[in-house]
Amino acid sequence: MNRYWLVILVMCCLAACSGETPAATPGQSGRQTTAAGPTRTRLPTATPTRPPTATPTPFPAHAPRPSPTPPPAAPPTPRPRPAAIPLPASTSNLDAAGWTVWVRNLADVISRQPAVAADGRVYLTAGKTLYAFAADGSEAWRATLAPEAAAGAAAEVIAAPDGRVMVIAGNTLYTFAADGAPGWHWSGEDALTALPAFAADGTAYLMTNRSNLWAFAPDGSVRWTTRPCAMSGSGPWPGAAVGLDNTVYAACLDASVYALDPTSGDILWAFTPPDAGETRRSIVTTPLVGSDGTIYAADELGTLFALRPDGQLRWSVQLARGLVAPASLALAPDNAVYLAVANRLFLVTAEGTVRRTFDLDLQQLSGLFGQNSPVAVAADGSLIAKTTNQELLRFAATGEVLWRVLLAEQTGVAPSPPAVGLAHHRLYIGLGPQLRAIQMDDVLMEAEALLLTAAAAPSEVRLPLMPAAALTPLNEQLAAYRAYQGLQALHWSPDGALLAAAGAQGVRLFAGRGDSPPIALNQGIETAALAFDPTAPYLAAAARDGTVRIWDLDSLARLASIRHDAPLADPAGLVFLRGERQEPYLLLFAPPVDDQVGHLYLYDLSDIADPQLYAVYSFTTSSITSAYATAADGRHVVVGDFLDGVQAYSLPDGPLGSRVFKPFGPPNALAVSDAGNYAAAGTLAGRVQAVHLDSGFMIADIRPPADVTYVNTQAIVFRQGWDEIIYGESFRDVADEADQGRVAWWSLPDNVLLGAYYTETAITHLALHPAEQFLAVATETSLLVTDLEEWGANR
Repeated sequence: MNRYWLVILVMCCLAACSGETPAATPGQSGRQTTAAGPTRTRLPTATPTRPPTATPTPFPAHAPRPSPTPPPAAPPTPRPRPAAIPLPASTSNLDAAGWTVWVRNLADVISRQPAVAADGRVYLTAGKTLYAFAADGSEAWRATLAPEAAAGAAAEVIAAPDGRVMVIAGNTLYTFAADGAPGWHWSGEDALTALPAFAADGTAYLMTNRSNLWAFAPDGSVRWTTRPCAMSGSGPWPGAAVGLDNTVYAACLDASVYALDPTSGDILWAFTPPDAGETRRSIVTTPLVGSDGTIYAADELGTLFALRPDGQLRWSVQLARGLVAPASLALAPDNAVYLAVANRLFLVTAEGTVRRTFDLDLQQLSGLFGQNSPVAVAADGSLIAKTTNQELLRFAATGEVLWRVLLAEQTGVAPSPPAVGLAHHRLYIGLGPQLRAIQMDDVLMEAEALLLTAAAAPSEVRLPLMPAAALTPLNEQLAAYRAYQGLQALHWSPDGALLAAAGAQGVRLFAGRGDSPPIALNQGIETAALAFDPTAPYLAAAARDGTVRIWDLDSLARLASIRHDAPLADPAGLVFLRGERQEPYLLLFAPPVDDQVGHLYLYDLSDIADPQLYAVYSFTTSSITSAYATAADGRHVVVGDFLDGVQAYSLPDGPLGSRVFKPFGPPNALAVSDAGNYAAAGTLAGRVQAVHLDSGFMIADIRPPADVTYVNTQAIVFRQGWDEIIYGESFRDVADEADQGRVAWWSLPDNVLLGAYYTETAITHLALHPAEQFLAVATETSLLVTDLEEWGANR
């Protein structure tokens, strides 16, 4: 039954009707599996049995499984509940949660809860990738999920006690060894939304949305399968838990909690509340087992049950009427139980007394309709919970609210549910594409803000920008030919053998080692843009008059000439790219000249001697197109407008998934990471900001030091994927009022300035060598290549 209609049915029954559904005997799944995967037998859907009793019923292993009806037990005495405590005011500063230990920026948004192993290793899925990070934040390994796992909703990851990693995606379970090696996988006809439970011998118990419970040995073989009840449907499903004696406890959205033999899967007993027939209540939470063997479960009407290991009722308490968050049932070390019902969070002691009730106002704990848990319990018994309003709260085991942080205003995207590593007492949370590890301490420490504020240390030594000693011949040629004069484009060839500079006098190609004279192309023709083909020895250059020429670098023969109808304004651009079937294209970016409409011209180069116009894409601006950049593959384009910020496009199949990013101040320089996941913008307001393009999440907001007045950021490049950026700017020193330039090298995850080198005039262009060791830097009075390894040695 669909979960929505199930809830409607229950509420209708509460208001107007009573009676029982005729009993039906639940069948056992006959589906078996081998190393190659299970065979599947479709089961009929049966009406679940609801015995109206509080007494557990034993099920002998050798007999069929009837649904007995013992005499009803007396209902438990209602327990008083204290008044709900309103939450304190929220802060928007994540520092309240603790000290940020490390940050990692990923390619895709993190929507599922991270999983933390006993050794502190953190696992999570983002997009099509499974990541493993060591406790210190270094990446241990990553694995690309199968296409069927990556399709649809994000995959859930689980860290098994024996070190294995499991990923649930749709109806498939994938396993990986602790070192990232792929293990066995299993796929069935039923959807998987319940998380697996693990026994001490490595057996994994997994419930499906048709109430089929599977027991998998560590090698992936099926030890047994059974169907405790006949419920089936969609949406979240309760799962299984393992007791102290390895007994398996399960619920399946009928009225009972089941105990099963771990070796055979036979049902040992079933507990059903005495009024189940009248209320048609269903157990909606996965059972929890306390350190004393007590089994806890809650129904959809807000009643919490505590059972003894033999199935007898210890106590029950009616908490509230309202929708129960199935994944919010959590256990503290002292066996106190947390449960969210409607807009309240209850803390119930092991004796069944409500210790605290928290009023969540109009919020609820998120994760109501998914397998994600909205809560995490720390080693000290405190609970960290995420609400539907994107707030993060920490409750002490004694009931106090330790802190409350509003995340929505900071991220602009829904954070992931929180996870806690018990080994290091750390909180892990996904904020858009960013994974943050936060050290939780009783004494709150000063920490970095979520929007990273950067400033050079007052004691910083202003080192001059020095040419690379290893490339002295090249630097001598750059100085001799005054290649910086009128410079408009600067690029390295894909193999790093050539440095191309384009400007007022045409194009010059300098050998990377300076061991041959430079080559002149487009001589005497003002050239606005350059592009190297990453898969062929081709160079394209766009002249100011709109003519695009393509040369073969091996023979220096001109292969094609494309006449564009209008002159090119700043900032013009060129890039080679490949289509879905690897068809070659050339993209010409032509910003608007006389109106507010610009164009992206896409030329088909299947016949390199006769390029054909394939498509024209238009874009509009509110003022002036001030910046342009593409990813390395040319498929991701960002355009900056002086007033309206940044627009993003995906090519060549059309401007798909466009999104506007508004940096602080007019954008004047743009960069896109190689894979097209991140963009960085330098503004006229002296800020450098980096964002994840799919979500709009800002990973860095770098601000100028207090002792300078920044005028402009004119060039930005990404390094190490999207972990570092290098940017060039011009500023005026407050002390001597002199105009200067600075090249800054910044680590985005660590919020650390890796190096800052100064020039006497403004930085105009940057070009990073493919090997990422050498950086070409153009100023108003020079062009040189510097060595980043020497920067690191001089820090």
